[in-house]
Amino acid sequence: MFSNAKELGKYKSQFSISDPNELLQVVQTLSQFGEKYQNDVYDPKTYEDAKQYEDLRLENMNTEAFTVYGVIGGGIKSQMMYKVYPNTFPNRSRNAIWALWYLTDKKTFGCKTDSEFLMIDVGKSFTQQNYFYPYKLFAFYAFEIYKLLRDKATELGAYIDTDYRYVIVDSFLSFVENVHDEETSFLKAQIRDGGRGFA
Repeated sequence: MFSNAKELGKYKSQFSISDPNELLQVVQTLSQFGEKYQNDVYDPKTYEDAKQYEDLRLENMNTEAFTVYGVIGGGIKSQMMYKVYPNTFPNRSRNAIWALWYLTDKKTFGCKTDSEFLMIDVGKSFTQQNYFYPYKLFAFYAFEIYKLLRDKATELGAYIDTDYRYVIVDSFLSFVENVHDEETSFLKAQIRDGGRGFA
């Protein structure tokens, strides 16, 4: 809230006019969901057997009860959950979405905007991370990345504490984005210099 970054201008404006009771309700709903998920859904013995995104049972994260449009969206709520439960909730940060774009070699997958991970508007000359990206799908990709990192760690004789499995994933995705920092900074600068949205 105290950042001078221009790309946060819209967010700060939305936050300042949001209903505090609605914010509190959504945060409480997220908190209760996280606790229930951790206690009733998560089973450390079977968690890593998930085969598809539905198996992770995170559909609720994209519902209206978990959202304050323009203020508590995918990135904010995933950050909140990740900070408390880094074993079950990956952090869907801006860097993570950008990293997925690079990890898929910038493939379009038939998307009209050229990427499922980015929102690209050639006419208005701006590119930003897809802040509408479904958390349940992101979480499954993060889960698959975790398994690749886990297997490589095992091969190298390294230990990953499963209580912090998504801390490893978050660090990896941040590293991938940082490797491409020059390009992402250029693309984000288009927003900072007068575009719109959240980079």
